[in-house]
Amino acid sequence: MTALTFTAADRPRYHVTPGSPLHRALLMISLVGSVLFTLAYSVAGALRPGYSAVREPISALALGPDGWVQQANFIAFGLVAFVGAVAMHVALTPGRGSVWVPVLRVLSGLSMIVVGVFVTDPSTVTAPTLHGLVHTLASYVSLMSTVAYLIVLGARFVAEPRWRGWALWSWATAVIMMVSLAAFGAALATHGPAGVFERAASIVPSFLGIGLTIRLLAGTGQISTS
Repeated sequence: MTALTFTAADRPRYHVTPGSPLHRALLMISLVGSVLFTLAYSVAGALRPGYSAVREPISALALGPDGWVQQANFIAFGLVAFVGAVAMHVALTPGRGSVWVPVLRVLSGLSMIVVGVFVTDPSTVTAPTLHGLVHTLASYVSLMSTVAYLIVLGARFVAEPRWRGWALWSWATAVIMMVSLAAFGAALATHGPAGVFERAASIVPSFLGIGLTIRLLAGTGQISTS
């Protein structure tokens, strides 16, 4: 009986190429997931009696009997970040940021899943609980990972002549996020419009993501000079 042998050509290939149907599907999932995340917490906030989207953070929607909806929203958004990481790795390879951009997206997604699992403390709690501290730390890591992602992505845009205009957009988005987060922290301490600043930090990078996804879908699916 002859032994069966397999060559590299016999192995199944799951490589995703720029602009391929699978790559486009990953980009679309990332795009739709981001939009649905914002839509879900906006609708939940509008339907929650007594909830103020101006003053209260998004995380407060995870409290109460219907809090599982926002918890699931956080976790789903975190999983979508993994899809976006793969899509961006394909779009950036080879070149600057092809490793760190996906790594930062995955870190942000993992942190967002932790945010969904560990619920924030109610505003009435005087001393923070362990799960509240974990929630706050994970939120910080997720948001800072996004800021770092925008900075690295901007550096890649600078290296590509046809994308250099996007570098300013990416870096400006990072700055707006940091300013909004600083204002969010100050507003929480003074009972100001914390919800507005937090939503600004969340929504502003979505605009860049939507624009980038549309351009990738309309073109070759790759951030390059070609």
